[in-house]
This record gives sequence, C-alpha cells and structure tokens, in this order.
Amino acid sequence: MGQHAVDLGYQRPGFVSTPRGHDIRADARLEGVREVFGTQRLAQVIAARPALNNAFATGFEGTLELLRDHQPDVIYYLNDSMAFGGLMACQKSGLAVPGDIGIVGFNALELTNVLPVRLTTLKTPRHLMGVTGARNFPARINGVTGERVVKLPVDALSGSTTCRKSGLARISERS
Repeated sequence: MGQHAVDLGYQRPGFVSTPRGHDIRADARLEGVREVFGTQRLAQVIAARPALNNAFATGFEGTLELLRDHQPDVIYYLNDSMAFGGLMACQKSGLAVPGDIGIVGFNALELTNVLPVRLTTLKTPRHLMGVTGARNFPARINGVTGERVVKLPVDALSGSTTCRKSGLARISERS
C-alpha cells in the first residue's frame, strides 16, 4: 500500500493506529510504509497513536492530530474502521478526499460497502488466515514442525479515497 501511494505521487504520509506495542500488525504496517517512503527518499511517515478508544474514535482523533501538527497528503490507518473515523475527521475539517488528502485503510472490511465513497484498502485473506492457523496449531501442539512464516495473498483495492497527485514526474525522476 505504501508503493501504491508513492506511485500516485503522495509525498507526506501519516499513519494512525493504536499505541506502540498494542497491536503487532500496526507496528508492522507502519514499518512497511516507512520502508517504502524511505526508499523513495520522501517525507518520514509520522504516526499518530491516540489512547485506546473504539476504532472509529481513534481514527477520528488521530487524523485531527496529524492534520493539526503535520499536514499529511495521505493517511494510512491500521484498519478500515479507523479509516472511516479519519474520513469523518477530514470531512469535519473541510478537506476533500481524495483532492486534498488521501485515505488508505487495511483489511477490506464489510464496513467499506456502506461508506459514501469506496475506500482504498488492502484486502487481507482473513478467512484463509483462520483456516491456516486452525490447521497449523494442532500440528505444532503435537510436535509437527512446519513453516514458521506462511505468506498469504493480499490484494490492493484502489478506491476513490486516493488519486493521482501532481508532482508525480518529480518523484519518478528521483527513482
């Protein structure tokens, strides 16, 4: 998802999630986005990690914090529920999505089917993750060793919360 935003021309990323160490997925996703933007020598990814709250409120509060302190042009969220909160914060702040700012979620949750705009998100194979875990866990308990890491397919879904930005030629010239 980091490369998707770079390819579109975004240069000032933000990330909203839970406090550090609370959710290893959040930490890994943030590091992945930081790696992509760092490789392209673009702005550092600034993270907002509000105190734990429900996902919608966390997305809303974290977005307001980033907008107040850092003026990102794209914000990533731990999940689509937080992205919905962020979308509402942008709307309250008078920002057009994606014209003024891009929004990127994770997981392609069912929530995305009822949003007023189609969310740019990463579809994770949650069912397959459960099946794989359910299959591997009993085997490990019984001493069967297997792959320590199992890579599963994901699918980037380009929605209407991101768009091609001006300045893309400058970014391409640097690569």
